[in-house]
Amino acid sequence: IVIEVKPSNVLVNDTVWNVLPADILYSNGDLAIEHFAIEHNRQHIKIDGKATKSANDSITIDMQDVDVSYVLGLVNFHSVEFGGHLTGKAFVKSVFYEPDAYANLMIDSFTFEQGRLGRLDASVKWNKEGRQIDIDAHADDVNGARTVISGYVSPANNRIDLGITAEDTNIEFLKSFCGNFMDDIRAKANGKVRLHGPLNAINLTGTLVADGTTLITPVNVEYTLVNDTIRFMPDNIVFRSDTIRDRNGNIGIVNGALHHKHLSHLTYDINIATHNLLCYDTDGYGNDSFYGTAYGTGTCSIRGRGGRIDIDIDITPDKNSFIEYNATSPEAIADQQFITWHDTTMRTVYTDSTAVVLHTHRIRDNPVDAL
Repeated sequence: IVIEVKPSNVLVNDTVWNVLPADILYSNGDLAIEHFAIEHNRQHIKIDGKATKSANDSITIDMQDVDVSYVLGLVNFHSVEFGGHLTGKAFVKSVFYEPDAYANLMIDSFTFEQGRLGRLDASVKWNKEGRQIDIDAHADDVNGARTVISGYVSPANNRIDLGITAEDTNIEFLKSFCGNFMDDIRAKANGKVRLHGPLNAINLTGTLVADGTTLITPVNVEYTLVNDTIRFMPDNIVFRSDTIRDRNGNIGIVNGALHHKHLSHLTYDINIATHNLLCYDTDGYGNDSFYGTAYGTGTCSIRGRGGRIDIDIDITPDKNSFIEYNATSPEAIADQQFITWHDTTMRTVYTDSTAVVLHTHRIRDNPVDAL
């Protein structure tokens, strides 16, 4: 068989790559590829060499700055999301006899579920007996942070099993699970987790201890995590009596879990017990009719289902709390369904199942006692 490849184009993940002229020859179990290459800007994949019965012959696959998502798309791997730019060489021998393959790869700006992990260096080898790809890798990040990855991926057996050791590893990837109510996750973790299961039903198990900060977007407050344990169980990420601190050092205790189906279809149930904790902090109306700062003692539950977030609060405001409401007319007040107004003999405002206690109310910048 003689194949002459003409200059042409191929579409990969909505990006056009140029195909350079090449020759491919096959005869009686021997394969030869002469200068096959596809290129896009600075990225290229070049394949050259021959595979015969001789162990001295091999086909070399040279990759330069290739987007990892392109490679995973070519092999139809979408179980979890890896990212970065791949550079390195892979070698394939005896394609039509007893196939052997190995590679030394570097992935710059390596990411897992959009969480940055630094530069990944990987040694990859085809395991003939197990019919799997064995992986031994480590990702090095700033300030000495390192993530060690060891295990295998087996498309033939539809399995993945990667052990991951975190040493001050960036856990920005958690945003992919809880981005509906968390942002700007600047935290590190230590511990061990395992990414394993059928390729179409992957789970993440193990334990990480986290330190750092994260922004809770519905209330616009940044909290600090100190030695908080995150437990990864089948289809659950669990928080048990973990402590969060506001900018003044006041604490809240978090219990609950993020629920998922093989790292997708996220739901969550989070409960927070507070003592004089900064619970709400905005400095302008924005698109809302109110803003303010609230320190509170009590409980808060956050429940997420199908893109909807329900937040139930039962908190007594503490010192230095205020809410300012933009009431341009008595009709504007009456139209707001989420507030029920009472006289000064009452202390609790009930809105459906939510109990809110207001400390001070301002109308047009004139402070008045509200409740």
